[in-house]
Amino acid sequence: MDDAPPQPVDHGSVYTPPANISSPQQNYVQYTYRPLAATAIDQRLIQPKDYFVLSLLTTFFCCFPLGCIALMLSTRVRECKRLGEYGDAVSASKFALRFNIAAIISGVIFITVIIVVIEVIT
Repeated sequence: MDDAPPQPVDHGSVYTPPANISSPQQNYVQYTYRPLAATAIDQRLIQPKDYFVLSLLTTFFCCFPLGCIALMLSTRVRECKRLGEYGDAVSASKFALRFNIAAIISGVIFITVIIVVIEVIT
């Protein structure tokens, strides 16, 4: 009889406890480990918003320069979606939203300053 330790056996993703453990009960739980499958996301499911209407409103009512940039980015989102460049469309959508927020904030600040100046003058 050979006293060499048992060699590990490759059972794929199934764990089996070693056979040389002596215990009164040989009740082992068998664990199955399954790696997460890398699922490819269908790019057609990613539909980033273009914020076109918001860009128009911020261009005309809040801050014209930042609104124009947001409007250009909004049209870029539409163009990238049409060409199938979904990564670029998502990126342009994020920038369009950021410029819209910046235009709204700067427009509110500008209008507030104008109101305060008019109230101080009169």
